[in-house]
Amino acid sequence: MFNYIFKIMKRIFFAVAILYSFDLLAPSKIFIPVNIYTLLTVTIFRFFGLVFLIVMKIFM
Repeated sequence: MFNYIFKIMKRIFFAVAILYSFDLLAPSKIFIPVNIYTLLTVTIFRFFGLVFLIVMKIFM
């Protein structure tokens, strides 16, 4: 049980780090806000979720 909780916490921390670093390194045109929906998307789908958010931001 503790191992499962640790795994989820690690994925959430990784999602926050990815989103924050992307917002720092990407041009200001593709700013992705760090909120609960984007965190859940990147937590569940990892890099594919980030790519999905970038594509959605570019084409919408």
